[in-house]
Amino acid sequence: MNSKKKHQGNDPAVELACQIAKRRAALQRRDDLADHLINACRTGSLPLVRTLVAARADPNSSRVLGTPLGEAISSRASVVLIEFLLGVGANPNLLDQNGYSPLFLAADIDYSAATLLLLSQGAEANAQHPENGWTPLMAAAASGSVFSLIELLGHGAITELRSFDGLTALDLAKANKQLTCARALLIHKKLVKLR
Repeated sequence: MNSKKKHQGNDPAVELACQIAKRRAALQRRDDLADHLINACRTGSLPLVRTLVAARADPNSSRVLGTPLGEAISSRASVVLIEFLLGVGANPNLLDQNGYSPLFLAADIDYSAATLLLLSQGAEANAQHPENGWTPLMAAAASGSVFSLIELLGHGAITELRSFDGLTALDLAKANKQLTCARALLIHKKLVKLR
């Protein structure tokens, strides 16, 4: 036993191998915690999310599975769970690995309570998707998410921004036959001109 300790203490290669093994284990644990947190957010389990965050799961992890905040929103988890994630430092502008922000996801599915919460916590209303240039307003207009569209307009979303294909939110609403969203955008445009 003494020869083992002596050997480990004197051999830099063995010490380095031990350090590398410990780092790998720590990185694997971090990745596992992130995956578990994302899955817990997807299922909407606030107690499990709290437990994982207490175990040092990163609320800003971005994995193939998504981000904790993005998955909570996509699965329409409770606003309480979303507030908790934001309260422990989840970034409302963190893109998932497909380039979608939490606000984009909320606007696309008309989760207006999440849209409002994200906007109040600093989510960028005019952030454009890195591949197509769509904004949360464009997503709301194209999918007929009128309540989220109204929240976005109320928080300064710019109606004249264009996607990389040159389309505005109004163009997308019309192309997708989302007449209520198209009307809301036209009314907003008229109101802005009156100011």
